[in-house]
Amino acid sequence: MNPTWLPLVHLGVGLLGAGLSLPLIWRKVPMNRLYGVRFPQSFRSDEAWYAINAYGGKVLLVASILIVGAAVYGLLFPSPAYFITGTVVILVSVLLACVECYRFARKWATRSE
Repeated sequence: MNPTWLPLVHLGVGLLGAGLSLPLIWRKVPMNRLYGVRFPQSFRSDEAWYAINAYGGKVLLVASILIVGAAVYGLLFPSPAYFITGTVVILVSVLLACVECYRFARKWATRSE
């Protein structure tokens, strides 16, 4: 089995996440139901939408950088253990990003009430 395919997939996932995060950070994505941080708190106002999505974009960018870093490590130091460690990095990064975005959205909603 070729050990480089999985780090390449993870590299693509990380770069895609980073690319998707930038318009959110720059507040270029208007309120919609397809793209962005779509918690109920996000839809309360345009101000909430842009604030929550800008924060979510920053969190997604950090997660994406971690994923890209793990992928580069997997490419430079191929190992059978990368299957587990690379996958764990992706899952934990994305899970923590989602939890942090949710916490921020809840905090934003209580602050603006």
